[in-house]
Amino acid sequence: MNCPSKLIGTLMFCLSAFVWSPPVLAAEYGIFKEYSIYTKDKDGFKDNVLLLFHGLKSAHPNGTFRRLEKHFSDTYSVVGFNYDYFDVASNKRELAQLWEKYLKGHKITVLGTSLGGFWANYFAGEYDIPKMVLVNPVTKPVTDLIQFIGPQYSENRQKYFTVTAEDVAGYATVHVKTSPATRSMVFLMEDDPIIDYRHAYQLFKNNKNSEVLLFRKGGHSIPLSDPRYLSVLKVFMETE
Repeated sequence: MNCPSKLIGTLMFCLSAFVWSPPVLAAEYGIFKEYSIYTKDKDGFKDNVLLLFHGLKSAHPNGTFRRLEKHFSDTYSVVGFNYDYFDVASNKRELAQLWEKYLKGHKITVLGTSLGGFWANYFAGEYDIPKMVLVNPVTKPVTDLIQFIGPQYSENRQKYFTVTAEDVAGYATVHVKTSPATRSMVFLMEDDPIIDYRHAYQLFKNNKNSEVLLFRKGGHSIPLSDPRYLSVLKVFMETE
């Protein structure tokens, strides 16, 4: 069968102009897997939602989720979002879907630990979230994540993965905005062996809407149910 040359040329032009983009997955309920959300309130969220972002190599439900769900579930729907550690473009698309499908119209507090602190900060800036809590957050991902280049293992996700220099460099494409609507509380540990606390300290110390709590000791993974942290966290979350 012969096709007219003009038709072939048109088809070739259309094909060359077509750019494939990954589908938006639209997060659904689940455990551990990328782009799933975990919560015990599956029949509808309360007016107040505490949205949690896990750290690198972690996933929800983790220890942080369980501790916070225990202390805040009476007044908050505690929701853990499982992002992809290094697919930043898909993370941004999924977070937009999460906002539109589940969170829009609710009063949101975001809480992120380590690399999850980066994504909590991003989400707060994108959607004018009123309250944000960061625990030893990554604020300079291209610098902070270099140490993880190479083979890694996620116990929660039961999977091995390899971090490349290109994966780390991908974070340079994510622009984090600061929303004047967001009040933040930042927990930092001077003895954090993984993230240099000074990066976040310099970023937030002069922000009039931020309260920085700097502790001499605590390490990288702090138990937020510890009375030293829980008491001030509760006051922050309960104060308008």
